[in-house]
Amino acid sequence: MEEEHGNIFTVFRFNGRMLHDIIIEATKDFSSDYCIGLDRYGTVYKVALPTGKVLAVKKLHQSEDNMLIDNLKAFESEILALSEIRHRKFVEIY
Repeated sequence: MEEEHGNIFTVFRFNGRMLHDIIIEATKDFSSDYCIGLDRYGTVYKVALPTGKVLAVKKLHQSEDNMLIDNLKAFESEILALSEIRHRKFVEIY
């Protein structure tokens, strides 16, 4: 599968686990100093990668198991809406 489609955990030529560690380090374990937004489902942080690329990363709030499906549907709707918006103040979704 990796040969055909590439590693599904690769983003911006980073291994997904390595990228996660970089995000944790860049935000000092999701410190409020790096918070740029907050909503019902999560908090958005500004992350500067070692490559110089700056990203917004959303960390979803943990929820009760019975709320997981509702949160997942809401999150999918949010991603779908944001992926269709083209505006200079919105970050491109990867």
